[in-house]
Amino acid sequence: MVRCALVIVGLLGFVCHAHSAEVAIVAQRDASIFGAPGYDQVADGAGPYLWTSVTAAGVARRALLSFDLSPIPAGAQIQQVRLSLFLSRAQDLDPLVQLHRLDAAWTEGPTNGGSQGHGAPAVTGDVTWVRRSHPSLSWSQAGGDFDPTPSAAVNLGFPGEAYTWGPTPRMLADLQGWLANPASNHGWILIGVEANSQNAKRFESRDSSPALRPMLLVSYLPAATADDGDIPLPGWALGVLGVSVAIALTRRSKRSTTVRTDASRGSDDMDVT
Repeated sequence: MVRCALVIVGLLGFVCHAHSAEVAIVAQRDASIFGAPGYDQVADGAGPYLWTSVTAAGVARRALLSFDLSPIPAGAQIQQVRLSLFLSRAQDLDPLVQLHRLDAAWTEGPTNGGSQGHGAPAVTGDVTWVRRSHPSLSWSQAGGDFDPTPSAAVNLGFPGEAYTWGPTPRMLADLQGWLANPASNHGWILIGVEANSQNAKRFESRDSSPALRPMLLVSYLPAATADDGDIPLPGWALGVLGVSVAIALTRRSKRSTTVRTDASRGSDDMDVT
């Protein structure tokens, strides 16, 4: 029985040896787009801020982000995904901001829209409300091509702190899809409530201070290697192992009982003189 127990402990240690890890990835590209009459050729791909929701003048803004996933080791098993953004200014109305997966490629562009949230005239390579790359490549729908079902949503509070989208199953599925097919990695678009005005939100962009930049946080289990031998057993193998150990323990117990019974009978049959 001691030997069986040692086998179980050894196998459990073998299975549980792998440890999860986390990688923090700064946005590779980000930009804001502006939706209102006269704003079709306005951009902000190199400014220090990202903008969402609607200004007092009725201009809707949306923020686009994408991340280079190469820091995630090949073969890693993704456990959870979170997006962290620092909110530096916000109106109190309509705190909801949703995250949607983008379905078309876009280019960030060099235009710096400054700090007022109105953007600047677009130049070649900028992304705008109607162009995913100005001036020639258009979105199939104005405002960006994205999955209508949000991957995550957050109700924002006071400015001056970071807010986190996720972890959610849809964010996990987005990342797994991008890892399986890197060409489909177009990132996400942030969309606030656009039915009202004066609910504007401002986040720090990748061109802001390093500590405030958009950050993707990915937790994963590293792939096992032949060198470390840390190859987790699948569920079916653990089940077979458990049944086999139980049978072995039962048989050993029966044999021990039989031996003790035979020994007792032998003692009873001895002649006492």
